Amino acid sequence: MKKISVFTYLALGVTLIIAMIGCQSKPSLLSVDTFDETGNAQVILSSPIPDIIAEQAILGYVGKTCEYKNEKDECQGVKLLVLGRGLSVDQVVPSKLIGTLIIEIDKESKTLIVGIPFDKEMRELDPRNFMEFFVDHEDVKRSIENWFLSFYGSDAQLLGWDNDSYGRDHIKRHLYENL
Repeated sequence: MKKISVFTYLALGVTLIIAMIGCQSKPSLLSVDTFDETGNAQVILSSPIPDIIAEQAILGYVGKTCEYKNEKDECQGVKLLVLGRGLSVDQVVPSKLIGTLIIEIDKESKTLIVGIPFDKEMRELDPRNFMEFFVDHEDVKRSIENWFLSFYGSDAQLLGWDNDSYGRDHIKRHLYENL
């Protein structure tokens, strides 16, 4: 019987520890609560969005809303665009909802909720409500519209904007419909 060296055991141990750390560092889309204790949406950041007039814009999914309904095993959950600073992919960010963009693609309505980090240190914009965002941040609003219309292509049409309550209701509807 062949003896295993101490170095082999150490290498296996280090590999196991690295694997465990890697598994723990990325939040599961289904393990993060939808809302935190103060009612802010919990967003798992996934995709930086370039060319939007904000220091950072990262698209993510609201916790516990992901479903995997396509062959690529991609999340089909509620999307939320977080505008802020100091954000990174796979980070969970409690977010204050500030508006909801509604686009039609091939006669199907797509909803994109927009939010800012609850943590004021991570905010670049600080609107108190939807109306303040809508009126005071026209450049950011237009930048978001243009980016998503371009992303979805010539079949996409802007239906308009709605307030943060519409976004919250959209999240709740999604959860209820997918029980």
